[in-house]
Amino acid sequence: MRSSVCVFALLSAILPAALAVVLADTNLMINGITFPTRAHWMRLANEALGEISGSPCPFAAFGTVIVNHTASEAGKLICMGVNENENTGNPSLHGEMAAIKNCTAILTDPHGKFRMSASEAQDAFADLTLYTNAESCPMV
Repeated sequence: MRSSVCVFALLSAILPAALAVVLADTNLMINGITFPTRAHWMRLANEALGEISGSPCPFAAFGTVIVNHTASEAGKLICMGVNENENTGNPSLHGEMAAIKNCTAILTDPHGKFRMSASEAQDAFADLTLYTNAESCPMV
């Protein structure tokens, strides 16, 4: 018990400084996307909770946004989703699954912007990035 308290104290002292270095490094990239850009989309995943569920802190607060980064590094929002399993009774509608379902509907809407066939929509997911505010669901 004592050693875990010491480890926690040490990490509490080191992590804020290490995190500050990461946050300040605008050159830090993953898949060509900078940290500030990823942070922007993660904040939007959190905001999706209030926008879609009506509550900024609903039960099982998992929000997701799906973004297209092919046109620009900043990306373009395609769709959002939040955990809908309590509202629908469908245990598979976690935030990521709900966003994918919403995205598929948007991409394949015959009167929408994209008007893709089912196979074209499926292929389009290869170019999209999913941002979620928690560890991704293993169903994805």
